[in-house]
Amino acid sequence: MSFAKLKRRKTDFEALQKKFETKDSKKSYDDARFFYPVRDDQGNGVAELRFLPTNDNKSDVPFAKYYLHSFKGPGGWCWQKCRTSIGESDCPICEANKELIEPYGKWDSTPNNVKLAVRERKRKLVLVANVYIVKDKATPENEGKVFLFKFGKVIMDKIKESINPEFEDEKQFDPFDPWHGANFIFKIRKVDGQTNYDKSTWGDIGPVLDDDDKIEELSKKLYDLSEFDGEASFTSYEEQLKIFEKSQRVRGSKRVESAKDPVADVESDEPKSGGKIEKQASTAATTESDDLEKLFSGSDEVEEDDIPY
Repeated sequence: MSFAKLKRRKTDFEALQKKFETKDSKKSYDDARFFYPVRDDQGNGVAELRFLPTNDNKSDVPFAKYYLHSFKGPGGWCWQKCRTSIGESDCPICEANKELIEPYGKWDSTPNNVKLAVRERKRKLVLVANVYIVKDKATPENEGKVFLFKFGKVIMDKIKESINPEFEDEKQFDPFDPWHGANFIFKIRKVDGQTNYDKSTWGDIGPVLDDDDKIEELSKKLYDLSEFDGEASFTSYEEQLKIFEKSQRVRGSKRVESAKDPVADVESDEPKSGGKIEKQASTAATTESDDLEKLFSGSDEVEEDDIPY
């Protein structure tokens, strides 16, 4: 998007909200383009950043959006973008999860151990945006630079609240607008052993930088987001099936047919819907949550509430 077009751009709040609601892999943990604040020994961290628009001439949508299957089975990691992200119905991992549920008729009737296996393999929402680092006390060399930022439902909901405020005294703004947006104070803390972003807040509405020349220079540094949700970034059904089946192999068997022996080796959180699921430890060694966070490079991956698989 040209700088002139960017400045003339008027936010279509309804369209932006709709994009968040639309249900339409590159591993970032070894990608220096991604930003995530350094945390202290207690797991706390903070940085002030500014969401930026897209540089795509074909789209005004300022973020990439896709769903990701990421879990460790008996045979190793499976890390695949869900093909439902691009409107396909043939995702081998979703299909395998459905097969586990079908004998019980519906989700509420499914035994807890089967639910656990399904939830560990289900798709997770991922969004990627350009951000400008305003303040990063722990790593000041990041300040003034543009990075990619991966996030999930918790931060997405905060963005949606700014676009569509709940109360009349709350001002509507586009957080991706360089002139009329607001800085995001990204706060990370540990709550009951889990990474939590609920304390994150918005700053005052205003320009990201103090003159248009600087903003124009900033617009030239934006990353192309199509590599994350473009069709070319998804592997074929056949390749995904091979990777998935490999992750399920144990002691020479080709596939785990029963959820009595949990598929992944990570304890599950309680579900957002569909009834309470008891926490169950896998028979395999557990993977610590910090290891998963490193793999996700800080993405707050959250299960979708509308589908159990």
